[in-house]
Amino acid sequence: MTASFGIAAYDGVAIAAHALVARADAALYAEKHAGQVRARV
Repeated sequence: MTASFGIAAYDGVAIAAHALVARADAALYAEKHAGQVRARV
């Protein structure tokens, strides 16, 4: 069993919540596509 996680860092600049979630989602799918057990920020 494996787990994939997408993490987005908040850099203190004003950003909408949906944009932050979109960044995390993009990181998640990039790792799923890579097919490895890693983390991408």
